Amino acid sequence: MVIQEIIFGKILFKLFQQSPIDNYEEKLCFVKGKGIALWDTIGKCYREGSLDANIVEEEPNNIIELTENFPSIKLIACNGGKAYETFKRNFSQGQFAGIDVIKLPSTSPIPGRYTKTFDGKVEEWKKILDYL
Repeated sequence: MVIQEIIFGKILFKLFQQSPIDNYEEKLCFVKGKGIALWDTIGKCYREGSLDANIVEEEPNNIIELTENFPSIKLIACNGGKAYETFKRNFSQGQFAGIDVIKLPSTSPIPGRYTKTFDGKVEEWKKILDYL
């Protein structure tokens, strides 16, 4: 499990009105303690540079197995457009009975076409609170 140092952690801390945590292990405990699981949609790919647009030969993670092993999952929240597009391309909603799938604004620091302000992203990410 990797917690991106970009905006993701800052958004989570803001959602839960928590002071930022610097220690990596403590961050993991914080996320787990809130009932949040982190798993990339893409399990394997080739990418030159850091732009999602450069991702090729992508293979999805086995999200079906994840949800079967952890039946308490009620929401799959995709972090940005690439994660959501990859999910939709490789899975159907029918494979995830009782689980909602939503697209949230990317926490990437690289500006995209639909970049929101930090507060705008926090507002969108509040949707996950209904599932915890």
